[in-house]
Amino acid sequence: MADRRNDPAVAREGITLLFRSGVEEAESLLQENSGGNAQIDCALAYIRVVRCLLSWEPDAIDGAADYLKKVEGRCDASESALPDLGSLKAKQQVMLLRVIAGDCQLLRALLTFTKMTIPGYVKGGILLRSASKIYKKITKELEKLEEGQGAVNGGAALGSASQFGCVRAACSLGFGIVNLAMSLLPDKALSLMKLFGFAGERQVGLDALALSATSDDMRAPVAMLCLAWFHGIGRPLLGIDVREGFADAVACSLAVIEQSEREFGAAPVFCYFRGRTEYLKNNTEKAMESFRMAADSPSALKEVSQLCLYEIAFIHVLNRNFAAAAPLFETLCKETHWSPGFYAYLAAMCLASDGQISASHDLLKKIPSLVTKKNSNYEKFVLRKGARFLKTPPTVPIARTLLMEVVYLWNYSLFASTKQREDLMEMLREESAALDINETVLLAANALVQGALNMELNRLPEAEAYARVAIQHSDVCVKKKEHQIPAYATFLIGTIHQQTGDLVQMKQAMTRAKSGFSDYEMEGRLQTKIKVALESMSS
Repeated sequence: MADRRNDPAVAREGITLLFRSGVEEAESLLQENSGGNAQIDCALAYIRVVRCLLSWEPDAIDGAADYLKKVEGRCDASESALPDLGSLKAKQQVMLLRVIAGDCQLLRALLTFTKMTIPGYVKGGILLRSASKIYKKITKELEKLEEGQGAVNGGAALGSASQFGCVRAACSLGFGIVNLAMSLLPDKALSLMKLFGFAGERQVGLDALALSATSDDMRAPVAMLCLAWFHGIGRPLLGIDVREGFADAVACSLAVIEQSEREFGAAPVFCYFRGRTEYLKNNTEKAMESFRMAADSPSALKEVSQLCLYEIAFIHVLNRNFAAAAPLFETLCKETHWSPGFYAYLAAMCLASDGQISASHDLLKKIPSLVTKKNSNYEKFVLRKGARFLKTPPTVPIARTLLMEVVYLWNYSLFASTKQREDLMEMLREESAALDINETVLLAANALVQGALNMELNRLPEAEAYARVAIQHSDVCVKKKEHQIPAYATFLIGTIHQQTGDLVQMKQAMTRAKSGFSDYEMEGRLQTKIKVALESMSS
């Protein structure tokens, strides 16, 4: 094999192989050609981070962060001006090294965001700011060089096709992610950055990602993945530009998937995103077909197969097929290191919802031993929720109510069909009638989910009535550390006012949801939703 260690095409080929053939082939190619080459080491870093962002496994995240620090340490990202190296080629190489240093800080920020805590968002935001300064400095240096070469060439400035086009393309992914990520962070996390005049523009970020996705740079496949995530997951999750429904998100998502298929064929990770796109059309049956196809592919990453298993389990829950969902969550509990306690909680609630009370109780008693990251919001959530069942098992009405709470908080009610929503509401009405009158928190959670389902069916008066029932129990919920119920119910009221065009009432409700509740597990997620909703008022 010819020596290609300095060929950027090897780095691009390695990342492409990740999506086409799997991680072993990708890492093998890159490791064979590395020899200390920064671009290839950067490609390896991207592969590791992509896998981490698909799995969220703590040990893998820690390992990837350490690797990024090592790669960054070999690159010069100093504030000094570009040295006079004589040749434009030498300057290009120095600039590419600085881009890699910025990428390392950017990727460390993304790994930090997986903690989904306000302190994690702040720490990640500081890393984003540092990466952004590197990208902006490189862009300014590019402009100076292009102006100088334009003068030499009779006024014809160097464009994207010039010998510095590769530097501009390399910057595009990082610049795009920085802007997109900063536009999505909750205000609490942004307060420190705003003091320094640092903010992000969502559309600027999307335009930069689109430029990167169509380039020859090694980062192009990652840019496609980012765009697929934003349109297929981020937009519906946060309610971005969905006032007229998900039609635009579906169109944008499909455009990215079709672009990816031209390069990667039926890559499992993009087949997964096709399933997410079917969600946006409220077609869970076709979504399940895509998830199964992706999971069964011989080239599927382990992380992609597990993601698909997770989605299939939630589709079974939406279909009220709790017996089919439970073993899938149990499999994830055994096979993943991300949050076995969370999967155990879901499996236990599915078992109890199916009437398998004893099996459910056995699993619930194991949750404390399964929780390894007690600073994780997910694990705090299930520890708190599961604590009441260590001695006494849940009844069917309790389990179904708690399971539907997760369905709503994790946004899966958005993807249900009209029939699924009607069936779920009928079930919740039955369980509400069966709950003890003293189960105030559960009755509030039940009302919250019924309110959300009614809103998704465009039954706004009914939705508001249920949301106000949940809010009536705010004092008890807060006392029992169930802040998420009144917080989300207040947010739901704001969303209903947004739908009816009463923006004054919307702003008042959103402000109450934002400022009236704090220090609960879902706070960061809801704060981001509120931020997006309030921004939509001025758009």
